[in-house]
Amino acid sequence: MLTLCRLKYVLIAIFLMALVFYVCTLRSGPEWLNDVSLNVGTEVFGILFTVWLIDEVIRRKDQTERERIVKVAFAQLRIALEQHINTLLCMYKASISHAPQINPQTLDDLFGPDYCVQLAFLDLSKSAPLVSVNQLQWFDYLYMEMENFKATLIRTLEKYAVFLEPNTVELLEEVLASSFIGFLMTSISIPEFDQKRGFKRQYNLLSSQGMPELIQQHTDLIKRLTQEANRHFPNDKQVGNIKDSWRNDIAPTFGSARLNPASET
Repeated sequence: MLTLCRLKYVLIAIFLMALVFYVCTLRSGPEWLNDVSLNVGTEVFGILFTVWLIDEVIRRKDQTERERIVKVAFAQLRIALEQHINTLLCMYKASISHAPQINPQTLDDLFGPDYCVQLAFLDLSKSAPLVSVNQLQWFDYLYMEMENFKATLIRTLEKYAVFLEPNTVELLEEVLASSFIGFLMTSISIPEFDQKRGFKRQYNLLSSQGMPELIQQHTDLIKRLTQEANRHFPNDKQVGNIKDSWRNDIAPTFGSARLNPASET
């Protein structure tokens, strides 16, 4: 492809030289030289047009292939992104004391001002919304979910970064480096640390100072990533559809991981 582009520019230069030569000889040169100049100019123009045509076909083919690969990249990211959104929704659902009067319908609704307020009551030591032999705490559940999500982001970048737009690569890297994800993953070590040192505390760690800003930054990134992903999905496979996620017979139930009323502040 690079060679073809260079050849195109060389032929343009040759064509321009032939054109100048033809104009110069048209007025003062003999008739046979005029004929030669005209033939050379015509041949060069024909070659140049052919090269341009081939270059355009190759360019369009490359663009089509690139778009196909980008769709594959987002298709592989789709399940992990949907699961991550569901995890963020479950955190909110388990934190609020009762079902909202109007269920959030979009990510903008879910990640509104009330999201950070309610997550401040999420007790990470309570049982996670999983069916397993050994009941896991939210500490463990969130660690596993964040680890799986990060692993998918890393695989996507490793395999497809060269085909993605620079802004998309930057967005994926920002999500990967999210301080909120980092906090949720490192928090798994806190209970063991407290146990060894005899510390006792409440585990509504998302009420810490500065946490609303971290949560807001992360949810903004997820909304942007969802928007970008949905550009590559058909209507029936759009990510972020949360309309049917508010049934109380689907784990977690409302308030299932909220701080006990006596310990709420």
